[in-house]
Amino acid sequence: MARALLEVVILGALGGLVGVYVLLRRLAFVADTLTHTVFPGVVLGFLVAGTGGVFWGALAAAVITAVLLTVLTARELVSEDAALAVLLTGMFSIGVVLVSRRSSYSSDLTAFLFGRILVVTREQIVQSAVVGVITLLVLAVAGKELVLRSFDPVGARAAGYRTGLLDLALNLVIALVIVAAVQAVGTILVIALLVVPA
Repeated sequence: MARALLEVVILGALGGLVGVYVLLRRLAFVADTLTHTVFPGVVLGFLVAGTGGVFWGALAAAVITAVLLTVLTARELVSEDAALAVLLTGMFSIGVVLVSRRSSYSSDLTAFLFGRILVVTREQIVQSAVVGVITLLVLAVAGKELVLRSFDPVGARAAGYRTGLLDLALNLVIALVIVAAVQAVGTILVIALLVVPA
């Protein structure tokens, strides 16, 4: 119970802090997309290295999604809504296919949809704390630029800020928080963790 409480406190603080930027930029659907696109990484990480590989698999999937999302929306190859829909359905369906092909693991992997807060390990708490430190550092360094980008993207661009890099930084921070929370609260409840506290 003590480990579960500590993990919830860390994740709640992270969710509230990053969630403010999510709401300022109206990125709730982006956050929702990222929560679902980590699922194939969770599955692959679990299949390769058991529960110890979940964090790293989810991290890889989240980084790939954040980069793809930033690239697709920055170059306006497709609309943001279309890019989000394609990434969400494509990545989540890959995870579902992987789970369905490994029937012996499906009961364990479905727990990652809903989380297991009461079986949080010390390693998971350390990973969440490291993600918290990285998030705080990024927001301390680029916080005011991210706020400017949120309220006045044209002004931020005119002031010389590279808005594409700011978008990538925010997407990666959101992805890190999602990865930190996925084992504890599951991929479905992470969106509530990001939006409700903020």
